[in-house]
Amino acid sequence: MKNIKLNLTYQYLQEIKLAHAVMETDFDFFVEPEFDIRLQRLTEHFGIKYHVITPNDNVFEIQDTLIAHKTIVPETKIGNISRPLILPHAMFDYCMSLWPKERKIKYAFIGKLTKQRQVWMQSFLSSKIKGYLSLTGKIKYDYKIFTFLNKMFKFSEPVLMTASLRGRQFPGKSWDDEYFQLQAKSQFIICPSGDVGCPWTYRFFEAMICGAIPIVETVSPCYAPYKFYMADENPKNFVYDQEIVKYNFEQCKKHLTVPVDELSQEIIRLIYD
Repeated sequence: MKNIKLNLTYQYLQEIKLAHAVMETDFDFFVEPEFDIRLQRLTEHFGIKYHVITPNDNVFEIQDTLIAHKTIVPETKIGNISRPLILPHAMFDYCMSLWPKERKIKYAFIGKLTKQRQVWMQSFLSSKIKGYLSLTGKIKYDYKIFTFLNKMFKFSEPVLMTASLRGRQFPGKSWDDEYFQLQAKSQFIICPSGDVGCPWTYRFFEAMICGAIPIVETVSPCYAPYKFYMADENPKNFVYDQEIVKYNFEQCKKHLTVPVDELSQEIIRLIYD
């Protein structure tokens, strides 16, 4: 197979996931030395292999790619193949292996808490979760204290609220295993709108791959194939339904992955056309 690289900088998560998907083909994948650190976590966790380019390497650059991120609907494109996101099959296999028999966390949010998100999150938590306001009065960052008090008084549903920037910084940006572990322990993932002025968020898709059901602030057109809850619904509607979980997982596989053979054939076309 030919040596290939993508004309990407791997700054965005969409770029990293596309690269990981391409690495699942039989092509020898190469990256520039300055981008090596941005993909190392994939090797450590998934055992994927790629090569760092040297001056003597003969590598074909695939230039026909598109990453649309700050848009109402995301798009990841390589050649004639387009998806909202193109995710590696290994991500689905691994995340499904994390699904526990019992999910001990009912509601969770792990990620960047902008001021706007803090205001919205406080409103959601205090109005939807029994006992939350009387316990904290504000968003609680210390999960250990929160769970300790919850066990003592039994007046609030299990909540995990963690402000974290690890998914925004390398090497955690390429893969933050604790993030996915926690998502897989949760029934519902709270999904405020994206922080770049867009309604969609990666968290929505990651939640479903981890077997959780999203609760969203704002609907994006790319959410149409999936089943989820709106944050302004009556919390009595928030039912963790295994049929919804299985349906969403299969829909994610359908809309967010590309069969390896299909991706390989498209790369061959891009090389030899």
